[in-house]
Amino acid sequence: MSRNTLNFIIALVSTLIAVSMIATGLTLRFLLPPGSGQARSLWTLTRHDWGDVHFWLAVALGSVILLHVAMHWSWVCGMMTRLARITVPNNRRTLVQYISGAATVAAVIVALTLLLWLGQVGQQGGQVRKEVSRDAASAGSDVRGSMTLAEVAVFTDMSIESIKQHLGLPPSTAADERLGKLRQEYGLSMTDVRKVIREHAGESTLKEKKNGR
Repeated sequence: MSRNTLNFIIALVSTLIAVSMIATGLTLRFLLPPGSGQARSLWTLTRHDWGDVHFWLAVALGSVILLHVAMHWSWVCGMMTRLARITVPNNRRTLVQYISGAATVAAVIVALTLLLWLGQVGQQGGQVRKEVSRDAASAGSDVRGSMTLAEVAVFTDMSIESIKQHLGLPPSTAADERLGKLRQEYGLSMTDVRKVIREHAGESTLKEKKNGR
């Protein structure tokens, strides 16, 4: 098989995979949008299944691109040398070209590693926020009018000052005042109190988890 024929086959396969990725991406975006879950399917495949197909198509396209780059490695190295405007003697040109190519590959690997790390950090942050949200919802539903501000602060991991601020209470309000009394005095309802707790409970925990404590 000639090199030109092999290049044509690689280009054709890359195009077919790219078109397939576009098709699966449109399927995930419009036919099986986020939230469809197991409720909808296309050709017996759910959104999750099509997501797997889309992922493996991306892996296949990346593999074909790597093969294409490997087949034209000398050209890639030469182009990197020219773009860097490196002038070298003819007897060292090949060495410098391959060093430039290796530096390019290293830069790509570092960039991909950084992206994966940032994605992992973002995923962990999202998980922390979900855990805190669940804890906050649970804390809000368990708050009672018989509890003092100090007890609510311990129970919800909020500072007393933060509770006063979010409930619109005066800064001079004593920490041993009970919610029931404050609710009547300032026209609050337990619905209002629990809403504040759900929105702001766990603030200290979230900060600590973000800081890795």
